[in-house]
Amino acid sequence: MTSAIISTIIDECRKFAVNEIRSTSLEMDLSPDADRVRRIWGKSSQMDLPWLSVPEIFSGGGCTPLECAKILETLAAECAGVASIYAHHYCACTPLLVAHAEIQKKWFAKFIDPKNAPLMASVMLPEEFDESTLSWTKENGQCILNGKSPIFGSVMLADGFMVFPSETGHPENILCLWIDRAAAGVAFGEPLQLPGLKINSFGSILFNDVRVLPDHMIADGQAAQKMLSAARSSFYGFTAAIAVGAARRAFEKALDYAKERYQFGKKIILVIHFD
Repeated sequence: MTSAIISTIIDECRKFAVNEIRSTSLEMDLSPDADRVRRIWGKSSQMDLPWLSVPEIFSGGGCTPLECAKILETLAAECAGVASIYAHHYCACTPLLVAHAEIQKKWFAKFIDPKNAPLMASVMLPEEFDESTLSWTKENGQCILNGKSPIFGSVMLADGFMVFPSETGHPENILCLWIDRAAAGVAFGEPLQLPGLKINSFGSILFNDVRVLPDHMIADGQAAQKMLSAARSSFYGFTAAIAVGAARRAFEKALDYAKERYQFGKKIILVIHFD
């Protein structure tokens, strides 16, 4: 994608964020409302914002992870919580980018279905240095999940989740799975209400003998490890981009305030303080 095209996309995202997010960002954090998030998500789908990370061959925007990070930085300048919802969704799409063509075709078609409301996804990344309590076993050839997920975002918002559980007793054996939020045995705890991120429902999910549908098993072995690595790398980059966007907006607001506020007969920006 050329720099001119990505600049245009970022400009459109900036306009969208200003028009649809800025005026209600504080209210969304003080009084989280899933319906409001869904309205923003629906409006953003009209400009293909949820699908920017999907390859163009599958009707997506074809943006690279770096380009998606720039877009998240733009959204975070107005609301880090909303930006984090898109970050989790983009991160859930990332494993498919390193999958075989047939898997990509199947799952991106599920993600981008013009007959249904725009799907929102999230991703559960296992703790990098601690053994996960979420594990899988096989019973009569069917994969069964049990345990508690790590804390992650969009718990109460997403339609489904990319999951990377380890085999019970063999933590090196990782699967990449898709779990629908309505799957039997899936239970949701109370959101954590993180300051500044309350609009995104961070929390954990409990799995009690969740039977994974055969066609929801995306990858195992080295392929699953590769998908996990890609998802984790993109998540770190997206998190950094959101932090930069929020910090930049805070600086801009502080600078504007310093240019307008008077102290000791001068604008603050002109007052020199010595320690």
